[in-house]
Amino acid sequence: MTDTAHRPDTGHALLADVTTVEIRAARPEDWDDVLRMHEEMSPEDLRLRFFAVDPRYARAAAVRICAPGHRGYQALVAVAHRRVVGVAEYTALPTAPGEHTSADIALAVAEGHHGQGIGTCCWNT
Repeated sequence: MTDTAHRPDTGHALLADVTTVEIRAARPEDWDDVLRMHEEMSPEDLRLRFFAVDPRYARAAAVRICAPGHRGYQALVAVAHRRVVGVAEYTALPTAPGEHTSADIALAVAEGHHGQGIGTCCWNT
Protein backbone atom coordinates (compact mmCIF):
# COMPACT_ATOMS: atom_id res chain seq x y z
CA MET A 1 0.00 0.00 0.00
CA THR A 2 1.25 3.47 -0.73
CA ASP A 3 1.86 6.15 1.88
CA THR A 4 -1.23 8.34 2.15
CA ALA A 5 -0.03 10.86 4.72
CA HIS A 6 0.33 13.62 2.11
CA ARG A 7 -2.54 12.74 -0.23
CA PRO A 8 -5.41 15.22 -0.06
CA ASP A 9 -7.85 12.64 -1.50
CA THR A 10 -7.35 10.24 1.42
CA GLY A 11 -8.76 10.43 4.91
CA HIS A 12 -8.69 8.29 8.00
CA ALA A 13 -11.43 7.47 10.49
CA LEU A 14 -11.31 6.13 14.03
CA LEU A 15 -13.54 3.12 14.55
CA ALA A 16 -15.39 1.90 17.64
CA ASP A 17 -12.62 -0.60 18.41
CA VAL A 18 -10.02 2.24 18.34
CA THR A 19 -8.45 1.11 15.07
CA THR A 20 -8.40 3.32 12.00
CA VAL A 21 -9.39 2.85 8.40
CA GLU A 22 -8.14 4.73 5.37
CA ILE A 23 -10.94 6.20 3.28
CA ARG A 24 -10.33 7.04 -0.36
CA ALA A 25 -11.83 6.87 -3.81
CA ALA A 26 -12.00 3.39 -5.26
CA ARG A 27 -9.42 2.64 -7.95
CA PRO A 28 -9.17 0.02 -10.72
CA GLU A 29 -6.45 -1.79 -8.78
CA ASP A 30 -8.96 -2.40 -5.94
CA TRP A 31 -10.99 -4.74 -8.16
CA ASP A 32 -9.78 -8.06 -6.70
CA ASP A 33 -10.22 -6.83 -3.13
CA VAL A 34 -13.68 -5.35 -3.75
CA LEU A 35 -14.77 -8.55 -5.51
CA ARG A 36 -13.45 -10.68 -2.64
CA MET A 37 -15.26 -8.55 -0.07
CA HIS A 38 -18.58 -8.93 -1.90
CA GLU A 39 -18.10 -12.65 -2.57
CA GLU A 40 -17.48 -13.25 1.14
CA MET A 41 -20.69 -11.49 2.21
CA SER A 42 -23.29 -13.67 3.92
CA PRO A 43 -26.50 -14.46 2.05
CA GLU A 44 -28.37 -12.14 4.43
CA ASP A 45 -25.94 -9.25 3.78
CA LEU A 46 -26.18 -9.86 0.02
CA ARG A 47 -29.97 -9.70 0.29
CA LEU A 48 -29.83 -6.47 2.29
CA ARG A 49 -27.33 -4.87 -0.11
CA PHE A 50 -28.64 -6.09 -3.49
CA PHE A 51 -32.22 -7.15 -2.60
CA ALA A 52 -31.33 -10.61 -3.90
CA VAL A 53 -28.93 -13.44 -3.15
CA ASP A 54 -27.10 -13.89 -6.43
CA PRO A 55 -23.31 -14.25 -6.64
CA ARG A 56 -23.28 -12.43 -9.99
CA TYR A 57 -23.98 -9.18 -8.14
CA ALA A 58 -20.52 -9.35 -6.54
CA ARG A 59 -18.78 -9.17 -9.91
CA ALA A 60 -21.07 -6.44 -11.23
CA ALA A 61 -20.49 -4.41 -8.05
CA ALA A 62 -16.70 -4.74 -8.36
CA VAL A 63 -16.80 -3.62 -11.99
CA ARG A 64 -18.97 -0.59 -11.19
CA ILE A 65 -17.08 0.43 -8.04
CA CYS A 66 -13.60 0.17 -9.54
CA ALA A 67 -14.36 1.78 -12.90
CA PRO A 68 -13.18 5.34 -13.43
CA GLY A 69 -15.62 7.76 -11.83
CA HIS A 70 -18.07 9.82 -13.79
CA ARG A 71 -20.21 12.84 -13.08
CA GLY A 72 -22.89 12.02 -10.55
CA TYR A 73 -21.29 8.82 -9.25
CA GLN A 74 -18.62 8.22 -6.62
CA ALA A 75 -17.37 5.09 -4.88
CA LEU A 76 -15.23 5.18 -1.76
CA VAL A 77 -13.45 2.32 -0.04
CA ALA A 78 -12.45 1.84 3.57
CA VAL A 79 -9.12 0.02 3.85
CA ALA A 80 -7.78 -1.68 6.98
CA HIS A 81 -4.71 -3.88 7.13
CA ARG A 82 -4.32 -3.51 3.34
CA ARG A 83 -7.77 -4.96 2.63
CA VAL A 84 -10.97 -3.30 1.54
CA VAL A 85 -13.38 -3.63 4.47
CA GLY A 86 -16.10 -1.26 3.33
CA VAL A 87 -17.56 0.40 0.26
CA ALA A 88 -19.82 3.42 -0.03
CA GLU A 89 -21.34 4.52 -3.33
CA TYR A 90 -23.63 7.31 -4.38
CA THR A 91 -25.42 8.13 -7.59
CA ALA A 92 -26.88 11.62 -7.89
CA LEU A 93 -30.52 11.55 -8.88
CA PRO A 94 -31.91 13.86 -11.56
CA THR A 95 -33.52 17.01 -10.20
CA ALA A 96 -35.28 19.99 -11.65
CA PRO A 97 -33.29 23.22 -11.95
CA GLY A 98 -33.10 25.03 -8.62
CA GLU A 99 -33.95 21.95 -6.55
CA HIS A 100 -31.57 20.39 -4.07
CA THR A 101 -29.67 17.41 -5.37
CA SER A 102 -30.43 14.07 -3.78
CA ALA A 103 -28.63 10.79 -4.19
CA ASP A 104 -29.11 7.07 -3.98
CA ILE A 105 -26.48 5.66 -1.60
CA ALA A 106 -25.32 2.13 -0.93
CA LEU A 107 -23.01 0.76 1.75
CA ALA A 108 -21.38 -2.63 2.17
CA VAL A 109 -19.19 -3.76 5.06
CA ALA A 110 -16.97 -6.83 4.97
CA GLU A 111 -17.82 -9.91 7.00
CA GLY A 112 -16.12 -9.73 10.37
CA HIS A 113 -16.11 -5.93 10.40
CA HIS A 114 -19.72 -5.20 11.32
CA GLY A 115 -20.38 -3.14 14.43
CA GLN A 116 -17.15 -1.13 14.20
CA GLY A 117 -18.68 2.01 12.69
CA ILE A 118 -17.43 1.52 9.13
CA GLY A 119 -20.89 2.01 7.63
CA THR A 120 -21.97 4.92 9.80
CA CYS A 121 -19.82 7.99 10.21
CA CYS A 122 -16.58 7.51 8.36
CA TRP A 123 -17.68 8.42 4.83
CA ASN A 124 -17.52 12.18 5.25
CA THR A 125 -14.21 12.83 3.46
